[in-house]
Amino acid sequence: MLGADMRLAAGEALAWSGPLNIETPDLPGFAALFGVAMREAPGFDSLALSGEATGAANSLSVSPVSIAFDKINATGDLALDWSRPKLRASGALATPVPDLRPYLPPP
Repeated sequence: MLGADMRLAAGEALAWSGPLNIETPDLPGFAALFGVAMREAPGFDSLALSGEATGAANSLSVSPVSIAFDKINATGDLALDWSRPKLRASGALATPVPDLRPYLPPP
């Protein structure tokens, strides 16, 4: 599910803001919609993200943000910048001690 109620700003550059809600129980399938192939790995199953978003043609900020990645929950601020060859992510997220065992290879 992808939901947004965005306000677009007129001007020389694209700008938008508003509430954003993304929920996908199939993260690899969702990534494939954008041409991103995720390799087989344990975990990386689901993603939910919601918050107040602002953005432009090459950036997205969500503050405050609530994220649920598989069984890991976090809150805080998140900013993405894809104006460079490599995606830059920044922000501050708070989470209880996450269980990373599902993402590690078997002993």
